[in-house]
Amino acid sequence: MCIAGGSRVSAIAAVVRTFAVVVLVAACATASPRASIVPVATPPSLATAKTIDECFAADTSTAWERVARAFSRDTAHTWSDDDLRRRLLALADSDQMVRTSAGMQDSLGDAGFRRRMIARDSASDAVLRGIVAARGWPTRSLVGIEGAHAAWLLLQHDSAYQAELLPRLEAEPGNEIAPADLAMLEDRVRVTTGRPQRYGSQLDAIVEGQPLRYSPIEDPAGVEARRASVGLPPLRVYSCMMRVMYGRPVTPPDDSRRLK
Repeated sequence: MCIAGGSRVSAIAAVVRTFAVVVLVAACATASPRASIVPVATPPSLATAKTIDECFAADTSTAWERVARAFSRDTAHTWSDDDLRRRLLALADSDQMVRTSAGMQDSLGDAGFRRRMIARDSASDAVLRGIVAARGWPTRSLVGIEGAHAAWLLLQHDSAYQAELLPRLEAEPGNEIAPADLAMLEDRVRVTTGRPQRYGSQLDAIVEGQPLRYSPIEDPAGVEARRASVGLPPLRVYSCMMRVMYGRPVTPPDDSRRLK
């Protein structure tokens, strides 16, 4: 499955596929919504944007897009195992269906729903472990950009496995794994092991009635440059996306919380 469109559209689509890994209450529900990428006639401000498309329309930066664009489409690229690619895409689609459905946040308050989600995640994790044991990590040359990203999505439900695989993924050649995926995985491993994140991709667990807050960020002065270098949009845009997705305000990361 290839993402079609112009250069800015394809870069935005790549980021929205990756999106955020927000640690949610009790469920670690990683959502990766698909973008409609509908042109916005009059760009709103980030504060008033009501859709993810409008968040991007209000963004005037371009450096991050150049990196994201390189990992936005499978067009002109080949992969060696189409059967595995299709299997990973189907697993990821099933995994994400419940996480992008309306009312997911309300459902997380139901113990039965959480048990079913955990059971489903455990089954997906077992399948991914089997694939990695037999074939190695699904890279771009093995399953294409979207197949590799699908494997990354499935990895998000097992923090111990994330920490185990991070060095292995970091050792892959630079064109085999999307830099944004690798950066967000590093952030998640850092946060779950009690260390400050580097790219500002992780937000603290949701507290009912409270705004979303960023987990502490290492070297806050350099975070925007690091984000752009891996194809992630500026934090102001990312915050807009989080506000739209989770329906609650986002507290901007301040220096006192960014660095411990």
